[in-house]
Amino acid sequence: MVNNYRIFYLIFIFDLISYKTTFSQEDWHGEIINQNGILHIVNAEEPIYKLPNIFIEKVWETGGEDPGFIFNNITAIDIDKKGRVYVADVLEKNIKVFSPSGEYLFTFGRQGQGPGEYQIPKCLTLLPNQQILVIDVGGGLFARFKFFDCEGNYINEFMVELKNSINLKDDENSRAYLLSLGMISFSKLFSENRLLLIKDSIEEMKYQVHSLWIFVLDKRQGIKIIENKKIDPQFTNQLNQSDRDFLDTQWCHDNKGNIYFIKDIFDYTIDVYDKQGNLKKVIKRVFNFPLKTKDEYEKDRERMNKYVEQQKGYGITVKWEELKYRSIIFNPFHITRSMFCDDQNRLWILTNESFSPHESKGLFSWFSDKKSQHLEEKGTRFTFDVFDEEGKFLMKIPFDAEQPRCFVYKNGSLYFAALKEDGFPWLFKYRIIETKQEELNQ
Repeated sequence: MVNNYRIFYLIFIFDLISYKTTFSQEDWHGEIINQNGILHIVNAEEPIYKLPNIFIEKVWETGGEDPGFIFNNITAIDIDKKGRVYVADVLEKNIKVFSPSGEYLFTFGRQGQGPGEYQIPKCLTLLPNQQILVIDVGGGLFARFKFFDCEGNYINEFMVELKNSINLKDDENSRAYLLSLGMISFSKLFSENRLLLIKDSIEEMKYQVHSLWIFVLDKRQGIKIIENKKIDPQFTNQLNQSDRDFLDTQWCHDNKGNIYFIKDIFDYTIDVYDKQGNLKKVIKRVFNFPLKTKDEYEKDRERMNKYVEQQKGYGITVKWEELKYRSIIFNPFHITRSMFCDDQNRLWILTNESFSPHESKGLFSWFSDKKSQHLEEKGTRFTFDVFDEEGKFLMKIPFDAEQPRCFVYKNGSLYFAALKEDGFPWLFKYRIIETKQEELNQ
């Protein structure tokens, strides 16, 4: 037994010697390039720290089939100053409220067009005065900004129209006008009196468009700062589709009002804008595409064949370009926002890359979840890539969930929605535990 303890101790010491736990500029193997006055921080594939000193630990979860409420399709989450959690459910047509410890408190709102009612409550934002802004995007040409207090009592509302860049005349086709106007899919307060809005639309019956707007609340005015556009293959009769045909973007902001925007989840490029919408810098990371698992590949083929046969019935020929690779940034649905900034303005991005600290046989392996060690195939788990405020790639943090979405970080805690074995969306709260790198030596 004594010999076993000696062996354990020697392995422990070897691990500590094998991995650096201090950080200096020499540890970062990247490059900073100045292009027309814009800094491009190009990170290597490997982070500064081989082993993370940040851990995410579940605090509580709530959901299921009959806990007094039901989640159907969570599209937005936010937290007030008391720690209460507000969840927008676009299919249940209401807002559910939970205590800081996860107990269900009450629901407010219902389907309708009257005061305090909504048709598609897709967006939810807590304002500095602790009023709740719910954006109802089911109002045709207009989005309705509805305001409630923290108890769910209706206060007032106004209508907002965000026109796109193309000029439309009053006599143009109303359907084309509606599509060009689009739908607000995301809102979040990112600085005093300023909202970050994301709008989905179709232009000229040809393009998918995701645009990012800064909306000034007191002026009730939106300013578009980014437009991401891609030809929509659904508007052609000869569809040559691949995984990259659909427009998927990602976005978040930090507590200084900087906006982080990823235009293409098949590329690892993050554009960083200030609160006025000016491009400040670009963050990049060298990467290899994660391979799809055999099961994922077969499911894709099955869905593809069904889709091809379905389109034949409409007289449309579909040519599917099969890909064995997955996008680098995780985003299976547009409502998913798989990136966020923490209180230290570190940027977290959820990727489809696999990373298991236990595989390194290092110190961190003794603290990892045993369930996470049973990986049958590469690429079956997610990883958070964490960057410092400057844009340097710090570390990788393993993360497991089924279709995670709507990440919100406040006061040291991470909130998100994900599916469980019962097939229902659940609400999760995790806490972020940080250990100083030098303490890993102790």
